[in-house]
Amino acid sequence: MSAKEWVVGRLTGEYVCDRGVASGAGLLNMNSGDWDELALRAAGVDPGELNPLVEPTTVIGETGAWAAAATGLPEGIPVVVGSSDAASSSVGSGVAGIGQIAAMIGTSGAIRMTSDYPTTDKAMRCWCYYMADGRWIVGGATNNGGNVLGWFKDLVGAAKPVSFEELMALAEEAPAGAAGLVFLAFLAGERAPGWNQNARGALLGLTLSHGASHVARSILEGTVYQLHGIYAALEELAGAAAFSGSIVASGGFAKSQLWLEILASVLNTDIEVPAMLEGSAAGAAALAMAATGHRSGLDWTACVRRGSRVIHPKPADAARYRRMLEVYYRAYHGLANTFDELVAIADGE
Repeated sequence: MSAKEWVVGRLTGEYVCDRGVASGAGLLNMNSGDWDELALRAAGVDPGELNPLVEPTTVIGETGAWAAAATGLPEGIPVVVGSSDAASSSVGSGVAGIGQIAAMIGTSGAIRMTSDYPTTDKAMRCWCYYMADGRWIVGGATNNGGNVLGWFKDLVGAAKPVSFEELMALAEEAPAGAAGLVFLAFLAGERAPGWNQNARGALLGLTLSHGASHVARSILEGTVYQLHGIYAALEELAGAAAFSGSIVASGGFAKSQLWLEILASVLNTDIEVPAMLEGSAAGAAALAMAATGHRSGLDWTACVRRGSRVIHPKPADAARYRRMLEVYYRAYHGLANTFDELVAIADGE
């Protein structure tokens, strides 16, 4: 049982699971919309232990007496089941339309595209989750995003604390490509597209002429290089023709002009930044409003992206990043065996 199922159950007395959460757990049959018997057997899960599946836009009940006493909410408020964080983020970022893409960096990072059918990747690079109303999200997530910048912040601020704003200003002093520095930002292993828990961080190209600004910028670039890997896999899987419009940014990184500029130039495409950056919270509200008849459908594009700004790629930076990406991918694949050996040493094997 997920935390959301428990909360909904306590509020209404009805315990159910939405198909978005079920698909995220890898236990949904994407064709039937029911629990997948084969997956349950493989995981050793008894179907009787699972709650019934419903649509994310289901009004499952109303707040009862217990909920009123425990939370202070009045009785009789409709309770909508809702969906997963990823699905809600896509809806709330205004990318619930077919072919629309979202890029997010918070603690971790992800790139997701909305589809009108379940898309599976034979190479097993990308996942596919259910959104709502017959729509799906296809994409991938990285373990390494803002947590890597936080690690660097703690490292350089050990003697004298520094702020994230100071780190961004420091990184901005260095040119695109960080004067030949490549940072493999696998400090927490890696999920998509390589799914390698043994992947480790590495800083390549260091010379005596490099300074703190180059390292700071290479860290930002390294997190975006990982998103490029997901974007490239998604483009190969779905086809570039399936993409619709610019990529919409959300998460904490969208507050940084430099980080957004790096993303635009690395992906060589426009990045749209909505005025409202908390996509998951907005998406939960959108699902609730659609379920209760306050809005028609899930397309919040006009509402959420009103007043947004667009970050364009810089041609010179994009050309340099194309060369840096070639080095990045060669380094990652070339170090795979070294990563495994380092993990074995660290584990005392």
